[in-house]
This record gives sequence, structure tokens and C-alpha cells, in this order.
Amino acid sequence: MMSFDRSLVLAGALALGLVVASSARAEDEFNRPGAYAGVGGSYMVSGFQDGATAGDFGDTLGFNVRGGYRVNDFWAFEGIYEYGDDFGARQVFPGERIRTNAFTGNAKLLLPLGRFQPYLMAGAGFLNANADRGLKRTGWDVDGTNFAGRFGGGFDLYATEHVALYMDAAYTMPINEVSDLYHFSFGWGGKYVF
Repeated sequence: MMSFDRSLVLAGALALGLVVASSARAEDEFNRPGAYAGVGGSYMVSGFQDGATAGDFGDTLGFNVRGGYRVNDFWAFEGIYEYGDDFGARQVFPGERIRTNAFTGNAKLLLPLGRFQPYLMAGAGFLNANADRGLKRTGWDVDGTNFAGRFGGGFDLYATEHVALYMDAAYTMPINEVSDLYHFSFGWGGKYVF
């Protein structure tokens, strides 16, 4: 009888070890180093400064494209291009529009929790803004290209080891020629992990 009990305990310990090992291996599938690329939509909320308040301009839809490389469980580096279609003026400059193109390189600090992986990001790059003719004549900093900072957070949700959905929120802060065009971005989409 003692031999049977020992065998049962040994079999139970072996089964538990296999479950833990396969669970750790499954989580590693989502944390492995490598490249990824994604595309999705953006909803951008104006936080414009100086020349007009945020209430003077509407929000806009756009899109984002991103690609990056995950270095280890906790770090990734990512490039993001984000297009804002039309921050339309509502009050001070009715009918005038501003379109934006933002390019930033970001460092991401990830929390590897299996399929769900929240992250913080910060980076820098450029913001290009194209304003309608009436806004250009005001002298307000809304047209041109210059440096911009970006910081925010979000999460990846893995459907498979190669396919993930993402959602994030970020704040973009440009300087000089486009220094008034601060804005919030809410992004979503899907990415493929190579």
C-alpha cells in the first residue's frame, strides 16, 4: 500500500510539474524577442494651446501604423506614424482645418502577464501640420514641421502567439513651428508578431 501512495504522490508531482512547465512555455510564446508590425485607427482630441483653446477646434479620426522590436520580456522599441485627418475649427476660425502627421520613436516598458500585457511608452520624433490658408495668415503656430515628444500607455491582448490587439492612449507635445498643437490620441488596432 505504501508503494501505491508513493507512486500516486510522485505521479501527482510529475503532473503538476508538467502543468507549470507548459504554462511557463505558453507565457513565453507571448514574451519572445522579435519584430512586429501593426495598423489601426486613432481618435484624436485637440489640446491646442495659445492661439485657440481646445474648444475652438474639433476632434478628429485618423489612423496609425506601427512597427517595432521586442528586446526581452520587459522592453520593446517602436516606431509609430499617426495621421490626424481634420481638426476642424468651430468658433474662432470657422471652416478652417488642420491636418497632422506624427512620426515618433518610442521605448516601451511592458508588464508580461501572459496574453494581457500592459505597457508605458515614451519617445520623441516629429510632428508635421498642414493648416488652411486663413490659419497660416494669423501667425499662430499651426503649420510646419518640428520636434515632438510623446508619452502614454496601453495594452496588448494576444489572440495567438502571432496576432495581438492593441489599445493605447498618448499625449503628443510638439515645439517651435507647431508648438500649439498638443493633442491626445486614443489608438486601437491589430499587430502581427513575426
